[in-house]
Order: sequence, then structure tokens, then C-alpha cells
Amino acid sequence: ARGALPSDTALLDDLAEVIDHTHSRYGMLPHCGSAGQPLPLILLGHSMGGQIAVTLALKYPGEIQKLVLTSPAGFETFTAPEREQLRAFYTVASIQHTPEAQVRANHKYNFYHMSPAVDLWIAERLRMMQCDDFGLYARTVVNSMAGMLDGPIFERLPQVQQPDCQRPVAPLQLAWRPPVAYRA
Repeated sequence: ARGALPSDTALLDDLAEVIDHTHSRYGMLPHCGSAGQPLPLILLGHSMGGQIAVTLALKYPGEIQKLVLTSPAGFETFTAPEREQLRAFYTVASIQHTPEAQVRANHKYNFYHMSPAVDLWIAERLRMMQCDDFGLYARTVVNSMAGMLDGPIFERLPQVQQPDCQRPVAPLQLAWRPPVAYRA
């Protein structure tokens, strides 16, 4: 149940195709200063966008001067059974039918210290679930999860040529916990 994509890597392949088409037709985004001089192109990527940003920086190293990553996907490493467990857990149906208590628990699970501002995110998520097109959002989450699982970037980081503020020296040892369904 991975949606309409023909394979797990199709999402990243589709995004790469869009980037390639844009690049071949227009070059990188126009970036000229007031005197017509090129400005530095700084690529910022958060979460799945971080994984895509690294992929783009590796493909076009001479055109992107700096790379900024915030909480990029693809740094995590999973065993084959862990990947399959995540795929089985995160389905369009499971996201669409997540009970409110589980939405709240999921947000709490993601924060060391949960600010009261997170209540706004939770309320927005609950409102989104009432929308007719929430299934499209759920499909996007499932496809993004597949992209993260099938396109890890951590081992490719040494190939990045753009300057960075800090690069981890050894693979991150993330404490992976299997998803736990809420039980009332």
C-alpha cells in the first residue's frame, strides 16, 4: 500500500526529473544582483527537503554555493525489518484514521519538551483531518516515508562539496523506537 507510485524510489526519481527538467530548460533559478552579477545560490532543505537538497547539491556542486540542512530526512539508518515495520505501520488508511488521542501522543513523542505552541499544530492537524482532500496529505506522508527509507543520504555526505557549519564525524546512532499504536 504505497499509493500509486510504481516503486519506493519513484518519489525521489520524480523530484529528480522535475529538477533535471528545470535545470536543462532554465539553468538554476535566476540569481543576479543589481549589477547583473551572480549572487550565491544557497539551498535550504528541511526534513524531506533536506534529503532532496543534498541530492541536488551532489548533482550540481558548482551551482550551489552553500547548503543548509535542518532536520534532514535520510540520516537515519534502519535494518530491513525496521524498514518493513515502518512501511506496514504508516499507510494512507492509518494516517487518515488516526484517533485524536494518537495525534496528541505522536506530537508529544517527537519533542523532548513540548511547548504549549505545539497545541496549535495539533489543532491544525485535527482540522486538516476533516478536509475532503486529507487523503492526498496522507499519501504524501507515506510516499515521503518511502523516500526516506529508500534514499538514505548520510553515507553520501562526505561527497558534498559545499561548505557546512558542522558535519558529524561518525554515523549517528539514533535510538529507533518502533511505532506504538495508542491504546485507550
